[in-house]
Amino acid sequence: MVKKSPVIREGTIAEFRPLEANPNQHTERGMHQLNQSVEEDGWVAPITVAADGESLDGAARTEVATGKSADSVVVVEHDGTKPVIMVRTDIPDASTPLARRIIYRANRIAELDLSWDGQQIAADLEAGMDLDDMFSGEEMAAILEKAADEMMGDKGAQYPEADSNELFLERREVPDAIWPTDNKWGVPLLDVKMQARALSAPVAKWGVQSRRSLMPGTYHFYVEDYKFNALWTDPSVIINSQCTSVIEPNFTTGKDMPNAVALWGIYRKRWLARYWQSYGVSVFVDLNVEPCFAELNMLGVPKGWAAYATRWRAQDCDDIPTQFALAQELAGDVAVLFVVVGGRDRAEAMCQEHGWLWVKEHAGEVNDG
Repeated sequence: MVKKSPVIREGTIAEFRPLEANPNQHTERGMHQLNQSVEEDGWVAPITVAADGESLDGAARTEVATGKSADSVVVVEHDGTKPVIMVRTDIPDASTPLARRIIYRANRIAELDLSWDGQQIAADLEAGMDLDDMFSGEEMAAILEKAADEMMGDKGAQYPEADSNELFLERREVPDAIWPTDNKWGVPLLDVKMQARALSAPVAKWGVQSRRSLMPGTYHFYVEDYKFNALWTDPSVIINSQCTSVIEPNFTTGKDMPNAVALWGIYRKRWLARYWQSYGVSVFVDLNVEPCFAELNMLGVPKGWAAYATRWRAQDCDDIPTQFALAQELAGDVAVLFVVVGGRDRAEAMCQEHGWLWVKEHAGEVNDG
């Protein structure tokens, strides 16, 4: 970075504009507090903008200043290598009533005026932005699920509320259950009687419809992990959807991932599957893991299990026959029900050749119009 000396000048608010792709939608109450603060306390916090004048930090303050048609603003042009201190010469010290009010208001406005825009966050994530160090998986999933529900609106039948006579579960009713296991790691052993016997339609990718919708078919989770991480905190939504079957959540594995991390993902998907089985949901075992974790991935899958699914990845499609062979080995004499999700002509042709079920990916359906 080439350091430049700061430049202080006078300007007008017309030179600047609010942030267009703002992940914070703001709130009515927060904006009211901000307007009141400006009226009573004056300008407290500076606004940071990009060189082209678009707000980066302080978009709401830019909106307020624009609305008030501020004739003159103090502009500090700097390169970010030094902090900018704004001194309020009208406040002698931090003990005055105005100073105390500013201290409270600054924190309260930040608290009240935050309303995450899940659609904007999803767009930034899809564009490759890494927000892992700012949000936990559960926090991100809650934001995106809320956005998905808002996008879907009231489309589709909604699952029953807690006071209805039909089955409805809440998070507090999910047990901290210990399931039977067949391994030293305690990975739950699936109930072989509750393996999927057929692929129930419709087959829906998790996240393409409201989480509160009834979904009588099969859910699959071949999406980014952050979209389904919240299920580990509250798996009851799958039960409430009244779906017939699920393909196990596919927690991502990487070739360089430590075994312990991969095992944690396998434990979670198997625990979730076993929990859903206990409420009558049939299960397909997910085989979409890196080949180095294939053996580890079979922990908790009993002999005679014959329902499996995997994700088509063009660069690794040669792994699919190997996955099927592993499924056959565990199924024994039972015919394997094998599902491949995603891909296009090549995936469909491979499935037809081997007698596997092929599920066209949702994105492919959209692209095909």
